[in-house]
Amino acid sequence: MESDAAVKRLAWKAGVPPDDDDADRGRGFWVQLEEPKDRPNEPESTFRAFMDENVRDVFDLVDDDPDDATDRRRNGRRKFADDRKLLVLDRDPETSQLLLDRRPVGEQLLLRPNTLTLHRQIQALQALQNAPSSFHLPLLRLMESVDHAWWPAW
Repeated sequence: MESDAAVKRLAWKAGVPPDDDDADRGRGFWVQLEEPKDRPNEPESTFRAFMDENVRDVFDLVDDDPDDATDRRRNGRRKFADDRKLLVLDRDPETSQLLLDRRPVGEQLLLRPNTLTLHRQIQALQALQNAPSSFHLPLLRLMESVDHAWWPAW
């Protein structure tokens, strides 16, 4: 889920604040999302993912960062450093624009995959394996071999 292939990315250009955006004038920087030049025909789902209301931040893609290139070669993952994080203050789905807390430096924006659910599932399995509670007994019994398990006859 955190591999380079799973990371959504889009290019951007300076955006224009929506007409009804008088309250946000001077607060942040509007960007217009567009297809990257190296990925024409980007699916609409990528744009929808960036516009999702749960997206709180995006990351600036800086091509000349040797640490990121080394990290991707080593483990196939892209680096999401805090100094590249841009907060999403507002969004305009009709025009595919985001209001960010500052102007991006790189030519593209990255959307980090949401791996929270996977991490929670891993934690639950580790709890079952390493420190099961008495409440886990019925679940653990499902893992017993057929020879060892005792099931009541109905």
